[in-house]
Amino acid sequence: FENLSPDQTLGETVTELFRIDLAQSPAVSVLEAAQVSSVLARMQRPLDSPVTFDLAREIAARGGLKAVLAGELRPLGSGLVLSARLVVAATGDVLWAGRENAATPNELYGAVDQLSASLRERIGESLRTIRADPPLDEVTTQSTEALQLYVQSDRANNVGDFRRAITLLGQAIERDPNFAMAHRKLGIILSNRGLEEERRKRSFTRAYELREHLTERERYLAEAAYHTYIKDDRESAMVAYEALLEKYPDDRIALNNLAVTYRILNRNADAAELYRRSISLGQAPATTYGNLIPLEYELGQIDSARLTLERFAAAFPTNPAVLINRANFAAAGEDYDSASVLAEKLRREARAPEWQSQPAFMLSTLAQLRGRLAEMRRLAADVAHWARASGG
Repeated sequence: FENLSPDQTLGETVTELFRIDLAQSPAVSVLEAAQVSSVLARMQRPLDSPVTFDLAREIAARGGLKAVLAGELRPLGSGLVLSARLVVAATGDVLWAGRENAATPNELYGAVDQLSASLRERIGESLRTIRADPPLDEVTTQSTEALQLYVQSDRANNVGDFRRAITLLGQAIERDPNFAMAHRKLGIILSNRGLEEERRKRSFTRAYELREHLTERERYLAEAAYHTYIKDDRESAMVAYEALLEKYPDDRIALNNLAVTYRILNRNADAAELYRRSISLGQAPATTYGNLIPLEYELGQIDSARLTLERFAAAFPTNPAVLINRANFAAAGEDYDSASVLAEKLRREARAPEWQSQPAFMLSTLAQLRGRLAEMRRLAADVAHWARASGG
Protein backbone atom coordinates (compact mmCIF):
# COMPACT_ATOMS: atom_id res chain seq x y z
CA PHE A 1 0.00 0.00 0.00
CA GLU A 2 1.39 3.36 -1.03
CA ASN A 3 1.36 5.73 1.92
CA LEU A 4 0.73 9.39 1.12
CA SER A 5 -0.20 10.36 4.68
CA PRO A 6 2.12 12.25 7.07
CA ASP A 7 2.52 9.17 9.31
CA GLN A 8 5.13 7.07 7.50
CA THR A 9 4.39 3.96 9.57
CA LEU A 10 0.81 3.57 8.35
CA GLY A 11 1.62 2.06 4.91
CA GLU A 12 3.38 -0.96 6.40
CA THR A 13 0.67 -1.30 9.04
CA VAL A 14 -2.17 -1.37 6.51
CA THR A 15 -0.22 -3.81 4.29
CA GLU A 16 0.31 -6.21 7.18
CA LEU A 17 -3.33 -5.96 8.33
CA PHE A 18 -4.53 -6.86 4.84
CA ARG A 19 -2.02 -9.73 4.69
CA ILE A 20 -3.38 -11.13 7.98
CA ASP A 21 -7.01 -10.76 6.88
CA LEU A 22 -6.42 -12.38 3.47
CA ALA A 23 -4.53 -15.26 5.04
CA GLN A 24 -7.82 -16.19 6.74
CA SER A 25 -9.62 -16.56 3.40
CA PRO A 26 -9.89 -20.13 2.04
CA ALA A 27 -10.05 -18.70 -1.49
CA VAL A 28 -6.44 -17.49 -1.69
CA SER A 29 -2.90 -18.18 -0.60
CA VAL A 30 -0.83 -15.08 0.15
CA LEU A 31 2.82 -15.11 -0.85
CA GLU A 32 4.86 -15.18 2.34
CA ALA A 33 7.56 -12.61 3.08
CA ALA A 34 10.29 -15.28 2.88
CA GLN A 35 9.08 -16.26 -0.59
CA VAL A 36 9.17 -12.62 -1.69
CA SER A 37 12.74 -12.35 -0.39
CA SER A 38 13.73 -15.45 -2.36
CA VAL A 39 12.43 -13.91 -5.59
CA LEU A 40 14.15 -10.59 -4.84
CA ALA A 41 17.44 -12.44 -4.36
CA ARG A 42 17.10 -14.06 -7.82
CA MET A 43 16.31 -10.61 -9.21
CA GLN A 44 19.57 -9.44 -7.59
CA ARG A 45 17.74 -6.74 -5.65
CA PRO A 46 18.20 -5.86 -1.97
CA LEU A 47 16.00 -8.05 0.19
CA ASP A 48 14.54 -4.97 1.89
CA SER A 49 13.48 -3.37 -1.42
CA PRO A 50 10.08 -1.63 -1.14
CA VAL A 51 7.59 -3.79 -3.03
CA THR A 52 5.96 -1.21 -5.30
CA PHE A 53 3.05 -2.12 -7.54
CA ASP A 54 5.30 -2.60 -10.60
CA LEU A 55 7.75 -4.74 -8.63
CA ALA A 56 4.86 -6.77 -7.20
CA ARG A 57 3.69 -7.58 -10.75
CA GLU A 58 7.21 -8.72 -11.66
CA ILE A 59 7.31 -10.97 -8.60
CA ALA A 60 3.87 -12.33 -9.53
CA ALA A 61 5.01 -13.05 -13.10
CA ARG A 62 8.02 -14.99 -11.85
CA GLY A 63 5.91 -16.99 -9.41
CA GLY A 64 2.98 -17.69 -11.73
CA LEU A 65 0.60 -15.82 -9.41
CA LYS A 66 -2.86 -14.72 -10.44
CA ALA A 67 -3.21 -11.33 -8.83
CA VAL A 68 -1.69 -8.43 -6.94
CA LEU A 69 -3.50 -6.42 -4.26
CA ALA A 70 -2.44 -2.78 -4.28
CA GLY A 71 -3.77 0.38 -2.73
CA GLU A 72 -3.23 3.85 -1.36
CA LEU A 73 -3.59 5.68 1.91
CA ARG A 74 -4.28 9.41 1.43
CA PRO A 75 -5.04 12.27 3.81
CA LEU A 76 -8.56 13.69 3.54
CA GLY A 77 -9.10 16.72 5.76
CA SER A 78 -8.35 15.58 9.29
CA GLY A 79 -8.97 11.97 8.33
CA LEU A 80 -7.78 9.37 5.84
CA VAL A 81 -9.12 7.61 2.75
CA LEU A 82 -8.07 4.02 2.13
CA SER A 83 -8.46 2.53 -1.37
CA ALA A 84 -7.55 -0.88 -2.73
CA ARG A 85 -7.71 -2.75 -6.01
CA LEU A 86 -7.20 -6.38 -6.99
CA VAL A 87 -5.30 -6.51 -10.29
CA VAL A 88 -4.67 -9.39 -12.71
CA ALA A 89 -0.89 -9.85 -12.56
CA ALA A 90 -0.44 -10.71 -16.24
CA THR A 91 -2.64 -8.00 -17.81
CA GLY A 92 -3.11 -5.25 -15.23
CA ASP A 93 -6.92 -5.56 -15.48
CA VAL A 94 -8.76 -4.55 -12.30
CA LEU A 95 -10.91 -7.35 -10.86
CA TRP A 96 -12.21 -5.49 -7.82
CA ALA A 97 -11.83 -2.04 -6.31
CA GLY A 98 -13.04 -0.49 -3.07
CA ARG A 99 -12.63 2.50 -0.80
CA GLU A 100 -13.28 3.37 2.84
CA ASN A 101 -12.94 6.61 4.81
CA ALA A 102 -11.56 7.04 8.32
CA ALA A 103 -12.59 10.28 10.01
CA THR A 104 -9.54 10.06 12.28
CA PRO A 105 -6.36 7.93 12.27
CA ASN A 106 -7.85 5.94 15.14
CA GLU A 107 -10.68 4.79 12.85
CA LEU A 108 -8.26 3.46 10.24
CA TYR A 109 -8.34 -0.08 11.65
CA GLY A 110 -12.11 -0.22 11.28
CA ALA A 111 -11.78 1.00 7.68
CA VAL A 112 -9.27 -1.77 6.97
CA ASP A 113 -11.67 -4.37 8.43
CA GLN A 114 -14.57 -3.13 6.28
CA LEU A 115 -12.51 -2.94 3.09
CA SER A 116 -10.89 -6.36 3.57
CA ALA A 117 -14.28 -7.92 4.38
CA SER A 118 -15.62 -6.57 1.10
CA LEU A 119 -12.58 -7.96 -0.72
CA ARG A 120 -12.80 -11.39 0.92
CA GLU A 121 -16.45 -11.61 -0.06
CA ARG A 122 -15.57 -11.15 -3.73
CA ILE A 123 -12.05 -12.47 -4.11
CA GLY A 124 -12.89 -16.13 -4.74
CA GLU A 125 -15.42 -15.27 -7.41
CA SER A 126 -13.06 -12.74 -9.00
CA LEU A 127 -10.07 -15.09 -9.22
CA ARG A 128 -11.97 -18.20 -10.28
CA THR A 129 -12.23 -16.98 -13.87
CA ILE A 130 -8.55 -16.00 -14.11
CA ARG A 131 -5.94 -18.49 -15.29
CA ALA A 132 -2.52 -17.91 -13.84
CA ASP A 133 0.46 -18.07 -16.17
CA PRO A 134 2.85 -20.90 -15.32
CA PRO A 135 5.64 -19.84 -12.97
CA LEU A 136 8.90 -18.80 -14.59
CA ASP A 137 12.07 -20.75 -13.88
CA GLU A 138 13.76 -20.03 -10.56
CA VAL A 139 17.02 -18.71 -11.98
CA THR A 140 18.98 -15.56 -11.21
CA THR A 141 18.56 -12.56 -13.49
CA GLN A 142 17.81 -8.88 -12.94
CA SER A 143 15.54 -8.79 -15.98
CA THR A 144 12.08 -10.34 -15.94
CA GLU A 145 11.96 -9.89 -19.72
CA ALA A 146 15.19 -11.92 -20.04
CA LEU A 147 13.66 -14.58 -17.81
CA GLN A 148 10.55 -14.75 -20.00
CA LEU A 149 12.76 -15.20 -23.09
CA TYR A 150 14.67 -17.95 -21.26
CA VAL A 151 11.41 -19.80 -20.52
CA GLN A 152 10.24 -19.38 -24.14
CA SER A 153 13.58 -20.81 -25.28
CA ASP A 154 13.07 -23.83 -23.05
CA ARG A 155 9.65 -24.43 -24.58
CA ALA A 156 11.06 -24.13 -28.11
CA ASN A 157 13.83 -26.58 -27.25
CA ASN A 158 11.28 -29.08 -25.90
CA VAL A 159 9.37 -29.14 -29.19
CA GLY A 160 12.57 -29.53 -31.21
CA ASP A 161 12.80 -25.95 -32.50
CA PHE A 162 16.48 -25.57 -31.69
CA ARG A 163 17.12 -22.55 -33.89
CA ARG A 164 14.39 -20.55 -32.17
CA ALA A 165 15.69 -21.70 -28.78
CA ILE A 166 19.18 -20.42 -29.62
CA THR A 167 17.81 -17.10 -30.91
CA LEU A 168 15.69 -16.55 -27.79
CA LEU A 169 18.63 -17.29 -25.49
CA GLY A 170 20.72 -14.78 -27.41
CA GLN A 171 17.99 -12.18 -26.88
CA ALA A 172 17.81 -13.04 -23.16
CA ILE A 173 21.56 -12.48 -22.84
CA GLU A 174 21.25 -9.15 -24.65
CA ARG A 175 18.71 -8.07 -21.98
CA ASP A 176 20.96 -9.31 -19.16
CA PRO A 177 24.60 -10.03 -20.13
CA ASN A 178 25.16 -11.51 -16.64
CA PHE A 179 22.36 -14.09 -16.97
CA ALA A 180 24.50 -17.12 -16.10
CA MET A 181 21.87 -19.82 -16.65
CA ALA A 182 21.08 -18.42 -20.10
CA HIS A 183 24.79 -18.65 -21.00
CA ARG A 184 24.87 -22.22 -19.68
CA LYS A 185 21.69 -23.26 -21.53
CA LEU A 186 22.98 -21.72 -24.78
CA GLY A 187 26.20 -23.72 -24.43
CA ILE A 188 24.23 -26.93 -23.84
CA ILE A 189 22.01 -26.54 -26.92
CA LEU A 190 24.94 -25.58 -29.15
CA SER A 191 26.89 -28.60 -27.88
CA ASN A 192 23.97 -30.99 -28.38
CA ARG A 193 23.62 -29.80 -31.99
CA GLY A 194 27.37 -29.67 -32.69
CA LEU A 195 27.22 -25.94 -33.49
CA GLU A 196 29.54 -22.92 -33.06
CA GLU A 197 32.30 -24.38 -30.93
CA GLU A 198 33.84 -21.05 -29.92
CA ARG A 199 30.50 -19.55 -28.97
CA ARG A 200 29.56 -22.49 -26.78
CA LYS A 201 32.96 -22.40 -25.05
CA ARG A 202 32.42 -18.72 -24.29
CA SER A 203 28.96 -19.50 -22.96
CA PHE A 204 30.11 -22.18 -20.51
CA THR A 205 33.04 -20.07 -19.39
CA ARG A 206 30.90 -16.99 -18.78
CA ALA A 207 28.38 -18.98 -16.72
CA TYR A 208 31.26 -20.34 -14.64
CA GLU A 209 32.74 -16.86 -14.13
CA LEU A 210 29.39 -15.65 -12.76
CA ARG A 211 28.94 -18.57 -10.34
CA GLU A 212 29.63 -16.56 -7.16
CA HIS A 213 26.53 -14.43 -7.79
CA LEU A 214 24.19 -17.42 -8.15
CA THR A 215 22.06 -19.52 -5.87
CA GLU A 216 23.69 -22.70 -4.61
CA ARG A 217 21.73 -24.84 -7.07
CA GLU A 218 22.69 -22.70 -10.07
CA ARG A 219 26.33 -22.61 -8.97
CA TYR A 220 26.50 -26.41 -9.01
CA LEU A 221 24.99 -26.45 -12.52
CA ALA A 222 27.44 -23.85 -13.83
CA GLU A 223 30.40 -25.69 -12.31
CA ALA A 224 29.31 -29.09 -13.62
CA ALA A 225 28.82 -27.74 -17.14
CA TYR A 226 32.26 -26.11 -17.07
CA HIS A 227 33.90 -29.36 -15.91
CA THR A 228 32.05 -31.31 -18.61
CA TYR A 229 32.42 -29.13 -21.68
CA ILE A 230 35.52 -27.01 -21.02
CA LYS A 231 37.73 -29.22 -18.84
CA ASP A 232 36.42 -32.60 -20.09
CA ASP A 233 36.52 -33.68 -16.44
CA ARG A 234 33.52 -36.01 -16.04
CA GLU A 235 34.46 -37.08 -12.53
CA SER A 236 34.35 -33.50 -11.21
CA ALA A 237 31.08 -32.91 -13.05
CA MET A 238 29.65 -36.05 -11.45
CA VAL A 239 30.67 -34.84 -7.99
CA ALA A 240 28.95 -31.47 -8.59
CA TYR A 241 25.71 -33.07 -9.82
CA GLU A 242 25.66 -35.56 -6.95
CA ALA A 243 26.19 -32.75 -4.42
CA LEU A 244 23.33 -30.79 -6.00
CA LEU A 245 20.97 -33.78 -5.88
CA GLU A 246 21.85 -34.45 -2.27
CA LYS A 247 20.35 -31.06 -1.40
CA TYR A 248 17.77 -30.82 -4.21
CA PRO A 249 16.81 -34.44 -5.00
CA ASP A 250 14.06 -33.45 -7.44
CA ASP A 251 16.15 -31.20 -9.68
CA ARG A 252 15.30 -32.41 -13.19
CA ILE A 253 18.31 -30.79 -14.89
CA ALA A 254 20.75 -32.43 -12.50
CA LEU A 255 18.98 -35.81 -12.80
CA ASN A 256 19.22 -35.72 -16.60
CA ASN A 257 22.80 -34.45 -16.75
CA LEU A 258 24.11 -36.82 -14.09
CA ALA A 259 22.49 -39.64 -16.06
CA VAL A 260 24.34 -38.46 -19.19
CA THR A 261 27.57 -38.46 -17.19
CA TYR A 262 26.89 -41.94 -15.81
CA ARG A 263 26.32 -43.24 -19.31
CA ILE A 264 29.64 -41.86 -20.51
CA LEU A 265 31.22 -43.65 -17.53
CA ASN A 266 29.41 -46.89 -18.56
CA ARG A 267 27.06 -46.85 -15.57
CA ASN A 268 24.08 -47.48 -17.82
CA ALA A 269 21.70 -49.02 -15.28
CA ASP A 270 22.30 -46.07 -12.92
CA ALA A 271 21.71 -43.66 -15.80
CA ALA A 272 18.39 -45.29 -16.71
CA GLU A 273 17.22 -45.09 -13.10
CA LEU A 274 17.93 -41.35 -12.96
CA TYR A 275 16.11 -40.70 -16.24
CA ARG A 276 13.08 -42.62 -14.94
CA ARG A 277 13.19 -40.73 -11.67
CA SER A 278 13.13 -37.42 -13.51
CA ILE A 279 10.16 -38.49 -15.66
CA SER A 280 8.23 -39.78 -12.64
CA LEU A 281 8.43 -36.30 -11.07
CA GLY A 282 6.52 -34.80 -14.01
CA GLN A 283 7.53 -31.99 -16.37
CA ALA A 284 10.78 -33.66 -17.41
CA PRO A 285 12.37 -32.02 -20.47
CA ALA A 286 12.07 -33.69 -23.87
CA THR A 287 15.80 -34.48 -23.76
CA THR A 288 15.26 -36.87 -20.86
CA TYR A 289 12.77 -38.98 -22.82
CA GLY A 290 15.00 -38.89 -25.88
CA ASN A 291 17.96 -40.08 -23.83
CA LEU A 292 16.10 -42.86 -22.01
CA ILE A 293 14.45 -44.57 -25.01
CA PRO A 294 17.64 -45.79 -26.76
CA LEU A 295 19.26 -46.61 -23.40
CA GLU A 296 16.38 -48.89 -22.37
CA TYR A 297 16.50 -50.52 -25.81
CA GLU A 298 20.23 -51.07 -25.45
CA LEU A 299 19.67 -52.62 -22.01
CA GLY A 300 17.20 -55.07 -23.56
CA GLN A 301 14.22 -53.39 -21.86
CA ILE A 302 12.20 -53.18 -25.08
CA ASP A 303 8.74 -52.92 -23.48
CA SER A 304 9.97 -50.17 -21.15
CA ALA A 305 11.43 -48.31 -24.13
CA ARG A 306 8.08 -48.48 -25.94
CA LEU A 307 6.27 -47.21 -22.84
CA THR A 308 8.75 -44.32 -22.51
CA LEU A 309 8.12 -43.44 -26.15
CA GLU A 310 4.36 -43.30 -25.55
CA ARG A 311 4.90 -41.06 -22.54
CA PHE A 312 7.18 -38.89 -24.66
CA ALA A 313 4.49 -38.60 -27.33
CA ALA A 314 1.89 -37.67 -24.72
CA ALA A 315 4.12 -35.01 -23.14
CA PHE A 316 5.52 -33.51 -26.39
CA PRO A 317 3.27 -34.61 -29.28
CA THR A 318 4.76 -32.11 -31.76
CA ASN A 319 8.41 -32.92 -31.09
CA PRO A 320 9.85 -34.42 -34.31
CA ALA A 321 11.91 -36.88 -32.23
CA VAL A 322 8.67 -38.78 -31.54
CA LEU A 323 8.39 -39.73 -35.22
CA ILE A 324 12.11 -40.56 -35.43
CA ASN A 325 11.78 -42.93 -32.47
CA ARG A 326 8.67 -44.58 -33.94
CA ALA A 327 10.55 -45.10 -37.19
CA ASN A 328 13.53 -46.54 -35.29
CA PHE A 329 11.27 -49.05 -33.54
CA ALA A 330 9.74 -50.10 -36.85
CA ALA A 331 13.16 -50.48 -38.50
CA ALA A 332 14.55 -52.43 -35.54
CA GLY A 333 11.62 -54.82 -35.93
CA GLU A 334 12.43 -55.14 -39.66
CA ASP A 335 9.15 -53.42 -40.57
CA TYR A 336 10.91 -51.34 -43.20
CA ASP A 337 7.72 -50.22 -44.94
CA SER A 338 6.38 -48.60 -41.76
CA ALA A 339 9.78 -47.08 -41.02
CA SER A 340 9.83 -45.53 -44.50
CA VAL A 341 6.30 -44.12 -44.11
CA LEU A 342 7.19 -42.52 -40.78
CA ALA A 343 10.46 -41.08 -42.11
CA GLU A 344 8.68 -39.63 -45.15
CA LYS A 345 6.04 -38.13 -42.86
CA LEU A 346 8.71 -36.36 -40.87
CA ARG A 347 10.38 -35.06 -44.05
CA ARG A 348 7.04 -33.57 -45.16
CA GLU A 349 6.20 -32.02 -41.80
CA ALA A 350 9.60 -30.90 -40.50
CA ARG A 351 10.66 -27.37 -41.37
CA ALA A 352 14.03 -27.03 -39.65
CA PRO A 353 17.10 -28.41 -41.50
CA GLU A 354 18.19 -30.44 -38.47
CA TRP A 355 14.97 -32.45 -38.70
CA GLN A 356 15.43 -33.12 -42.43
CA SER A 357 18.80 -34.83 -42.22
CA GLN A 358 17.68 -37.59 -39.80
CA PRO A 359 14.78 -38.99 -41.86
CA ALA A 360 16.90 -38.65 -45.02
CA PHE A 361 19.59 -40.74 -43.32
CA MET A 362 17.04 -43.39 -42.33
CA LEU A 363 15.56 -43.52 -45.84
CA SER A 364 19.05 -43.80 -47.33
CA THR A 365 19.85 -46.73 -45.03
CA LEU A 366 16.55 -48.45 -45.86
CA ALA A 367 17.24 -48.02 -49.58
CA GLN A 368 20.64 -49.63 -49.06
CA LEU A 369 19.06 -52.59 -47.24
CA ARG A 370 16.73 -53.10 -50.20
CA GLY A 371 19.54 -52.91 -52.74
CA ARG A 372 18.34 -49.62 -54.24
CA LEU A 373 21.80 -48.10 -54.54
CA ALA A 374 20.99 -45.17 -56.82
CA GLU A 375 18.22 -44.10 -54.44
CA MET A 376 20.60 -44.58 -51.53
CA ARG A 377 23.18 -42.25 -53.12
CA ARG A 378 20.58 -39.57 -53.86
CA LEU A 379 19.29 -39.66 -50.28
CA ALA A 380 22.83 -39.67 -48.88
CA ALA A 381 23.44 -36.44 -50.80
CA ASP A 382 20.30 -35.04 -49.12
CA VAL A 383 21.71 -35.98 -45.73
CA ALA A 384 24.91 -34.05 -46.46
CA HIS A 385 22.95 -31.06 -47.79
CA TRP A 386 20.70 -30.78 -44.73
CA ALA A 387 23.59 -31.36 -42.33
CA ARG A 388 25.45 -28.45 -43.89
CA ALA A 389 22.28 -26.32 -43.87
CA SER A 390 21.84 -26.90 -40.14
CA GLY A 391 25.42 -25.83 -39.45
CA GLY A 392 26.35 -29.13 -37.83
